[in-house]
Amino acid sequence: MEDLVAARLRFEAQIPGWQAPAAQGTVLVRPGTTPGTTEFPVINAGAHALPTVVMGLVVGRVDQTAAFAVSADQLDEAIRLIAPAAAATWMEHPNLAAWRAMQQALGEDPTATVVTVFVADLADPSSGPYDDALRAQLAASAG
Repeated sequence: MEDLVAARLRFEAQIPGWQAPAAQGTVLVRPGTTPGTTEFPVINAGAHALPTVVMGLVVGRVDQTAAFAVSADQLDEAIRLIAPAAAATWMEHPNLAAWRAMQQALGEDPTATVVTVFVADLADPSSGPYDDALRAQLAASAG
C-alpha cells in the first residue's frame, strides 16, 4: 500500500496545483451513443485516487470540473503509468481492467472514443452531457 501511495504522491507532484476531484470516471463511447445512456464502468469518488491522478496527468486536468476526450495514445499512457499497481495482487484494479477493455475496444472499433470526466465539486455546474451521466450514475449508486 505504501508503494501505491508513493506513486500517487509522485504523480500529484507532476501536476502543479492538483486538486483531487469529488468524482471521476472514464467511459468508452461508441457512435450513436446518447450521453445520457452512457454507463461508466468505474466511478472514482473518495477511493481509487491513483487512477484519478494518472488520468488527470495524461489529459492535463488540474483542478477543474471538465470532460476531456482521451486519445488512444493518452489511454495507452495511462495504462502504462498505472500498470505497476497490478503488482498489489491483494486488491482489485477496476480502473486498469476498464481501461484495458477500452483500449481493446478502440483497436476493434476506430470510430469509438473515450471520454474522462472530472467533477471537482458536486456543487459545480455540469460540464456537459457526460458529466450529467456520471453524476446521475453516482447518485443512483448512492441511493
